[in-house]
Amino acid sequence: MPGEIHKARGMVAAERLGFALGPALLAVVALAGALVGWGRDDPASASSRRVEERLVDVNRAGEAELRLLPGIGPAYARRIVEDRELNGPFADVRAVERIRGIGPRTVDGFEEYAEAPP
Repeated sequence: MPGEIHKARGMVAAERLGFALGPALLAVVALAGALVGWGRDDPASASSRRVEERLVDVNRAGEAELRLLPGIGPAYARRIVEDRELNGPFADVRAVERIRGIGPRTVDGFEEYAEAPP
């Protein structure tokens, strides 16, 4: 997941600073580094990396894989799978909004990490 990559880079950046920090404080510094972009490549490289990332296919993914999407927990993942089995595949990622409890904001949060191929 993209956040994991930046968290690790933030940890490396924090360690390079040479601070003798406790584990909890080091984690905070690493998270801050991820938020401000320590260790990120130029935007062109970031966009090419995004193409290489594997998107979650909402029409084929199981519950465990759906739970990797931001805002999708066990209950929503179960509802997505059940709805898909009853009503067929989603025409596009935004069609996931047909699930009770999943609205535009939720889909906005995971849309860039998901796909709905035919």
